[in-house]
Amino acid sequence: MKIIEYEETIQVNDYVIYSDGNGTDQDYISRHLEIIKHYSNSKVNHCPFCRSDISLEHERRPKSDTRHKIWLCGCGWWQHERIYDTRCYTNYAPGLDVIERSAELKHAIVSSYDISSDKTPTETLRSYAQRNPDIIYNIHPVKMEKLVQSVFSDHYACEVIHCGRSHDGGVDLVIVNSDSPTLVQVKRRQDPKHTESVSSIREFLGAIMLNSSKHGIYVTTADHFSKMSQDAKHLALERNLVKQFELVDFRSFIEILNLNHIDSSSPWEEILEEG
Repeated sequence: MKIIEYEETIQVNDYVIYSDGNGTDQDYISRHLEIIKHYSNSKVNHCPFCRSDISLEHERRPKSDTRHKIWLCGCGWWQHERIYDTRCYTNYAPGLDVIERSAELKHAIVSSYDISSDKTPTETLRSYAQRNPDIIYNIHPVKMEKLVQSVFSDHYACEVIHCGRSHDGGVDLVIVNSDSPTLVQVKRRQDPKHTESVSSIREFLGAIMLNSSKHGIYVTTADHFSKMSQDAKHLALERNLVKQFELVDFRSFIEILNLNHIDSSSPWEEILEEG
């Protein structure tokens, strides 16, 4: 599975058509045929990213002298055309107001990332997961840890340190929000129907105590925690082995993810807002 993100926007050369307002555009058009040809060739009917056909999705006139057209592909690639008229005076038609008609074309440049790769940028994963939460079953385990780090950093409004590595003692993240930091373990389960067992919870409780902490959060992509897991949590709290211990399953994590929404608007939407 692959996802894309926007890197930047490019703009080809503008073309300009001069008109004297009396319908005699042709003389002026002939002076700019090469520019117009280059501009026309820059417009595409097929997505250069996934080769699918693209269609005109939006056409707007935010201002009386400006026309916008947006072509979109299902993969996220887009192209934008803006055509606008301004009045000016030139020597082509002395004594007359001359219309200067300009057009600019902008394309999205996109990058492709493999969901399962540890090279995929965390913010890209986070933005995409907000719209497609099921991807977290397939992302790289380390990237899952860093995704939780990013989300918890915003959710708890504090520093979250990533320490997950081989022989990490069951601690992947540390939330530095008080004199007694909260230890976090993250488990990326690939089966959406997985039930988190009590053995995993007991092991993490042991890791919390071995690290002389009293606060812990266990995050999993499992569908739910077993009854014995829930019982182990309540028993640990009742016996004051821990002061805080949270179990976060798939649904709970997605709720936290959506509560801490990041802007994922497309550049072409910003272009339309600017007019």
